Amino acid sequence: MEMAREAVPFLIERLSETPFRNFLSKNSPHYLDNLDFVIQELVKVQRFMRWRDFKQQSEDRKQALIRGLKLTVRKVGKYMGEIHAHYLANRSINLNDGTHKAIDELVKEWGDILSIIAGIVYCCYKLTLTKAEKEFALEEVYGENFEGLERIDKISVSLDDPNKWLNEQESVQLFLLKAFPVLTKKSENLEKKTFLLGLSKELDNLPQLICMACHGLPLALVLVGSLLSLKETISDIWKKVKDELYALKNEDKILSNIMNYCYEDLPSFIKPCFLYLACYPEGYEIPSRSLINIWVAEGFISKKKEEETAEETAYKYLEQLVERSLVHVSKRSFFGSIKYCCVNRVIHKFVINQSKKEGFLDAKPDERTSESLFRVAIHTDNKSDYGKLDITLIRSFVAINVHQNILRNSRFLIVLELSRSTVPDEAISNMICLRYLGLRHTSIDTLPDSIDVMHNLETLDVRNTNIKSLPESLWKISTLRHVYVVATPEIKGPPPTANLTDLQTLKTVAVPQSWIDIYPHFLTSLRKLSLSNPDGLDWKSVSNLLSQLVNLFSLTIMGNSVPSEFIDTRAFPGLKTVKSIRLGGQWSYRKLFMDNVEVPPNLSKLTLNKSSLKEDPMPWLERIKTLKFLRLQDGAYTGKQMKCSAKGFPQLEYLELSKLETLEKWVVEAEAMSELRTLRVIQCNKLKDLPKREHGIVFLDT
Repeated sequence: MEMAREAVPFLIERLSETPFRNFLSKNSPHYLDNLDFVIQELVKVQRFMRWRDFKQQSEDRKQALIRGLKLTVRKVGKYMGEIHAHYLANRSINLNDGTHKAIDELVKEWGDILSIIAGIVYCCYKLTLTKAEKEFALEEVYGENFEGLERIDKISVSLDDPNKWLNEQESVQLFLLKAFPVLTKKSENLEKKTFLLGLSKELDNLPQLICMACHGLPLALVLVGSLLSLKETISDIWKKVKDELYALKNEDKILSNIMNYCYEDLPSFIKPCFLYLACYPEGYEIPSRSLINIWVAEGFISKKKEEETAEETAYKYLEQLVERSLVHVSKRSFFGSIKYCCVNRVIHKFVINQSKKEGFLDAKPDERTSESLFRVAIHTDNKSDYGKLDITLIRSFVAINVHQNILRNSRFLIVLELSRSTVPDEAISNMICLRYLGLRHTSIDTLPDSIDVMHNLETLDVRNTNIKSLPESLWKISTLRHVYVVATPEIKGPPPTANLTDLQTLKTVAVPQSWIDIYPHFLTSLRKLSLSNPDGLDWKSVSNLLSQLVNLFSLTIMGNSVPSEFIDTRAFPGLKTVKSIRLGGQWSYRKLFMDNVEVPPNLSKLTLNKSSLKEDPMPWLERIKTLKFLRLQDGAYTGKQMKCSAKGFPQLEYLELSKLETLEKWVVEAEAMSELRTLRVIQCNKLKDLPKREHGIVFLDT
């Protein structure tokens, strides 16, 4: 808060300087009034910063002062923006060089001045308001004052083109956005309010000097800014980074030098995770779950808290790479987790070269180098002949879209990823050391009956393949953590006697009757469970079984029909940890649920598929206060009219209505779905008119 106190008089002094006032008084006196207003309002802010006096006020008085301050900052931002735009439009007016230089220096700092004002308000709200009110405050301040910075963040200049560069003002703004993430996103990390240092005496001219060392290259600015955003202390670290950047030689290789600098700054336990990204082709969208499971299989996850799984720790490593801008998120799940990620073209080239330089991995192998490597990746099937490639001693092999038979003498592999590639059956049967086996999007139709020789196998992914059944011996592998298979009636789940205490993911298997008769204790470790063809089972017993899954996050049940027992109050047992449920199949009862059915207390996401409900499901669904995501798909409702009542769905953000072919009329009363941001209406051909749409909702595929 001391810095905030220092910042306000500093701003007042800068805005009161003679050159700027002279310019406005000669050319646009009414803008001079605006400048005076800004200075007067900042004086009010300065008074507000006298915290001893503020704390002695009554609560009503405090709230009134805060509301006044919010309005003040919004007005200041508006007037500063107008003055800024006016000056830029009249820059050519004949003034002496000294005057122009003085004004230009102030204009270049304009974005930083706004950040300090917003920072002051952020501190005020931090000290006095609730979390929800703080977030509202940030939205209010940033929405008014940071439009220019947001434009810089979405700058059209390619980050990976060394021939593109930003001017000085754009460079500083882009750098500050990455160095201080609080400028562009809500944050409860109170330590990161350090963006107040933007113009403080402590930082002096460091942002500008660091940007000069980056030569205006967007990727360099992003990398260095992201690196500094993770540092605990500011001034000393910033000076150290500035000195080290200026010590880098060969300006023609500034990008590679800075990337190497950022790589060396990585914690040692994250470096192998970063280097492993060389396994994937340029521009490839990497499924984060597969990547994390591979890291675990490789043994990269050494630091783990007792209460965390190795996968949870690995996900934090991935988040660190994203925070450092070394990895880009291409798609997030509804709950905000990273679903797919990719690597910038220049960074991808760097990681390929670095991984080969360190003898970690070779993404361009030949027969001369493969014998000395532990890991090999082939990105695409091209004219290269890998027939002589010796992978006898290789422990990790990744092939994306490759159709050559390379897997000979590969029995010591630990990781095998063959997405969209040819899979020789006989080779797999010999891989006794495998921990990760990824065969997604391949034409494989069987797994070897002796698959249990892979006694260390942790992940099996055979989705989007021709596999119709699993060998029973698979469930003898006690190390299994994740099993992803295609949903078919023949694919049975593990027997209840299986020793699978580490199993976290089971998608998608039929419910065996033995699970009902003998409770399988390994289910307690499950985070994600997807069951198929539950028809004919005693659903009350199934519900009792599900109630014991104390760690379950996601539940999917798909079948031809959902029996009437599911409307019982025990249909949704405790399931306190479940956030996502997907139910598929025709409901044999006319209503969705009985009124006294209790849903999981944390349910956020619900999908109903092929339910054939005859009664409008909205009156029941809209009472689920925690629901944020709802999909009704493929005839989930077969009625003609649907109604959402006033104040229903209080937290719903995403709604999808897909292939509801009989729906003709949809009524949405006032204040229903007040938080809705995205609506998808797909192939509802008889629905002619959508309800009136509130501002802020994104409508897709209507």
